[in-house]
Amino acid sequence: MKKLLEILLLTLLLSGCVERYSLFIDSSSTGIIVQLILFALYFLPFIIALIRDIRNKMSVFFLNLFLGWTIIGFFVLVFYASLTNVTSNVSVVEFVKGKRKRRR
Repeated sequence: MKKLLEILLLTLLLSGCVERYSLFIDSSSTGIIVQLILFALYFLPFIIALIRDIRNKMSVFFLNLFLGWTIIGFFVLVFYASLTNVTSNVSVVEFVKGKRKRRR
């Protein structure tokens, strides 16, 4: 329940980021719900990191904030948040390098 409240507060605090899309969405309650859903989808890697309680969740948040708009950055963070051990302290860069080595 605490994590859900954190996500909700974070969504409400940063909801100003989706204000520019208000031209496409009406100002009714449906528009607010659509904006919250879009915002939650954008921060999906961070939400996964919060739910799984990984150690580097703040790095996932900031990388998602700045690189989440790129398709590659978004999917790398989704995979990192989903596949990282909860107890490991592997950084995002080390995780990607390790995956690259395993492919070869």
